Amino acid sequence: MADYAPVNGADLGEAVSYTASAPITGGQLLAFTGADTVAPTAGATLAIAGVAGHDAASGAQVTVHMGGGIVHETQTTAAAVAAGALIAAAAGGLVTGGAAAGSELGVAVRAVGGAGGLLRWKTTRG
Repeated sequence: MADYAPVNGADLGEAVSYTASAPITGGQLLAFTGADTVAPTAGATLAIAGVAGHDAASGAQVTVHMGGGIVHETQTTAAAVAAGALIAAAAGGLVTGGAAAGSELGVAVRAVGGAGGLLRWKTTRG
């Protein structure tokens, strides 16, 4: 995925530029890795920057869509995620269902049937 834009709610958040500390693909979930640097999530974390707006090489600037209330559609690692499930960060900049209450990034807006599918979810953290 080269370019990525949120499904809706982008006006509720911000599009901010950070430096990539690893190669990034548009649409990956990103975590902060240092001062003004981001990389794809390596697993469950709440240190989320947002979702990458485009591909970026390590050391390049990347636009990050960040903020609460935004609806994203990104790849999932889970075998299946039901609508209403709590969403967590996963390795590879992906998301997964089954987050414990208090550790969720958002909630699934639609169900997805299998790993690698596009999961539509709404951020609950800003």
